Amino acid sequence: MRLRGLLLATLLAVGCSGGEPVAETDVAEDVPPEVVGIAAPARPRADATELARRVEAIVTSFSGGAAIWVADAGDRRPLYARNADESVVAASLYKLGVLLHVESLVERRDLRYTDTITITDEDVTEDGSYLFPGASVTIDDALELMIVRSDNGTALAFWPTYGAAAINATLAADDLAGLRIGDAGEDNLATARAVGELLRRIAERRLISGAASDRMLGRLERQEVTGRADALLPDGVRVAHKTGDLVGLAHDAAIVFTPIGPRVVVVLTWDAPEDEAHAFIARVAQAAYETAR
Repeated sequence: MRLRGLLLATLLAVGCSGGEPVAETDVAEDVPPEVVGIAAPARPRADATELARRVEAIVTSFSGGAAIWVADAGDRRPLYARNADESVVAASLYKLGVLLHVESLVERRDLRYTDTITITDEDVTEDGSYLFPGASVTIDDALELMIVRSDNGTALAFWPTYGAAAINATLAADDLAGLRIGDAGEDNLATARAVGELLRRIAERRLISGAASDRMLGRLERQEVTGRADALLPDGVRVAHKTGDLVGLAHDAAIVFTPIGPRVVVVLTWDAPEDEAHAFIARVAQAAYETAR
């Protein structure tokens, strides 16, 4: 039986303070048709003053801790950052690292979407698992469950199959080492900067490849766990995001499609009541959207 320790607690998710803010190809034939890409055109840098003012006011009234990263696709500098390099327990945001690694294998043709993975007893958690032990599911369907429904069973099946070291090597090769998958008994960790960079590259169609970025974007946009970054945005606004939750932690990492293009909004929170944390994330995302002009 694989040892889980503290790691198991981390994976029961459906999903450190201090610091100052700054305003700163072809793929395998069996993959599904790609969605429409969203490459961001070059444009003048947005004015971050109003965004910083609004987010600072929101942070002041928040009872917990927060790490925040807001950036536009096409601009490597953040528009706003707070505690951006603080390592926080990732909750279900670690699934973004698993997604990146598996998509990299598909891109290299080391893996096909039609290949299968089997769910074991050890992969099924008391909450957030949608498949029974013994179930065999395609790689494509497993990724869909892991991201769209934040399924734990498929994520736990991927994890030991490919190994934390291999997943972390893929992340490090893309300069995303701030998102780290733990070994047995260790927590998964994430920084707002690393998660934001991962999403920014998806928005720019530069993570792995244009086609792979489009596929990842499509899954994130089909997210069924809602009520955070999307909660206060106008009806019809496109949001591609991944949430994370554990006791005392609530996160959302989103690509919000604003009138001027995709804007990445990552908010990690800790030590606050769940309802307050969700509302806080929603208000930060609202400010990011409304100042995009």
